[in-house]
Amino acid sequence: MRRTVLAVIGIALAAVTLTACDKSSYQCTNGSCDVSVSGTPSVDLSGHSSSPGSDDHEGPAGFTVVGYTSDGVSISSNGDQGTVKAGESKRIGELTFQVRSVDGDSAKMHVEG
Repeated sequence: MRRTVLAVIGIALAAVTLTACDKSSYQCTNGSCDVSVSGTPSVDLSGHSSSPGSDDHEGPAGFTVVGYTSDGVSISSNGDQGTVKAGESKRIGELTFQVRSVDGDSAKMHVEG
């Protein structure tokens, strides 16, 4: 009986660990980025060119996903914080966020600096 309880606890902890991952991916072009996030990652977009043909690699700054609402994403950027609902655009810090979709603790958005 005790082994069964310990096995169940181990499986539950493994499931929590697997679902608590913070991930991000992005594709940037000409100073704007399409970003997918899961969890509450910090995303650094500063290494991407801010204008076509430019050697300046000071693209959009970074941001952190603080949390999710049923229809939006709470974001912190450059000392400012706000929530952007799916389908809306909002400037937070130095960046403009257009949230395209929110699904639980993940979202897709377009970011411009």
